[in-house]
Amino acid sequence: MHADPFPDLRSTIEAYLTRTGAEGAVNVRAELERARAFVEFLEQRAPLAGAAAATTEERLLTLPEVAALLQVPEEHAREMGRRGKLPVMNVGRYVRVRFSTLREWIDSHERAVSSARLDRVLNSGHDRSVPERIRASPTPRRRG
Repeated sequence: MHADPFPDLRSTIEAYLTRTGAEGAVNVRAELERARAFVEFLEQRAPLAGAAAATTEERLLTLPEVAALLQVPEEHAREMGRRGKLPVMNVGRYVRVRFSTLREWIDSHERAVSSARLDRVLNSGHDRSVPERIRASPTPRRRG
């Protein structure tokens, strides 16, 4: 029999399920799926050689895996796919995202957001460390 590699994790989950019941089970299952997808993502980032690397890049991800990698709720990933904001493909009634396409989408999205932020900072004469809504609000009067 193998020793439990995560005894603290197991006892924490058991205590949580005892307190929350069936609703907690749904949450635990979702978090475990996110953790599984994240571990898989980390494994894929490790240096691979030859055909294995090509296979990883061409792998089709499920939306729960995509949501875990993006660290967003699964429903948000589904909505992004429906609206065309995420590069999804339909395989029959299933929705998938190619790993390499998701990586490119993340890279382009990061560059676009960073570029837009840089443009705003350079084109405004304001100190961006103070939020706009605070700068625009009138100074409160002192009661005396």
